[in-house]
Amino acid sequence: MESGFIYFLDNPDLFNLLKTDFYSNPELAHENRGKQNLERHMGTLNKYNFSGLEKDFWENHIELFEYLNEFTYPRDPEYYICSSWIKHYIEGSFSGLHAESQDWGMGRDQHTNVILIDQAEDIIGGMNVIAGDSYQLNKDPNSKGNLRERLLTRFLEKPGDAIVWDANAVHGVSKIEKGYRLVLVCIKIKMER
Repeated sequence: MESGFIYFLDNPDLFNLLKTDFYSNPELAHENRGKQNLERHMGTLNKYNFSGLEKDFWENHIELFEYLNEFTYPRDPEYYICSSWIKHYIEGSFSGLHAESQDWGMGRDQHTNVILIDQAEDIIGGMNVIAGDSYQLNKDPNSKGNLRERLLTRFLEKPGDAIVWDANAVHGVSKIEKGYRLVLVCIKIKMER
């Protein structure tokens, strides 16, 4: 599976529930490292042992968690969602280029799924940017891994649109010039044996 792969989750009930819950509990969100986007951690998971701020949310909606676990990528029973959060991008917010492997020390058997929950009809900006598979390749400006040679942009258009990349993909979100965007981020890892 190539970084930047787009797919669709057809579960309007899930997106309506997440949207309603997020907007009705704004006090649970916090600003994300000065980037002006609001983030609400949905809990750290160890298979079905939920913890964190949203422990009750997932325990009360286990069928939705199971749906996400089954239909996000990789679609393999050896992988499970270990962490999730909601990001609310507003005008002026963005997410700078980074890779989970650099930020969290994650390996290749870990994947990030970003699922669109809601966005303004007239949104300008908010494109997903995928800039390669590794910071290591991007250090040498003459290498085939140069950022400029591998830059992809992807736009999620409707609730349920989703994108996935592995932990080594350098990625970000372009600045929201107008409107807003609400997404669910799910990190999937391979079970240890």
